[in-house]
Amino acid sequence: MIPDLLLDKLRSVETRYEDVNLQLADPAVVSDSKRYQKIAKTHSDLGEVVHRYREYKDLQRGINETRAMVNEGEADPDLKKMAEDELTLLEQRLERCEVDLKLLLLPKDPNDERNVILEIRAGTAAMKPLYSPPICSACTHATRKRRAGVWRLCRQIRPASGA
Repeated sequence: MIPDLLLDKLRSVETRYEDVNLQLADPAVVSDSKRYQKIAKTHSDLGEVVHRYREYKDLQRGINETRAMVNEGEADPDLKKMAEDELTLLEQRLERCEVDLKLLLLPKDPNDERNVILEIRAGTAAMKPLYSPPICSACTHATRKRRAGVWRLCRQIRPASGA
């Protein structure tokens, strides 16, 4: 269950999202490109949180309706079993949604939007050049997993024979 403080925060984010939607439709904002870009960025940032929050509310509503069906005394046993199965699935989805919402409400690092250049080299004789490619592929895999853009420019310098 999400604490009331987080629910209040989610409600305020949803309200802010609706305000931003109205601002995006305003012709004065559309004509000012810098202001429009700023508001569009805010809209984009809030969109995923609001989408998850609305999904959370829908799941809660579905759980309440399904519980009412399960607690209904006159229900058909097969229907009651199906409702119990559905209730289990909805509760699992609600738990995942709660975790996602808590993560989405964490403050974002301002450096997340910046580019990074990572140089991997074999530094000494102890660190053989054989270690560089696996490290490079591990870093590339990690950035792809986070859906970050990766430009890979690898150049391997092989030691001269006999060295």
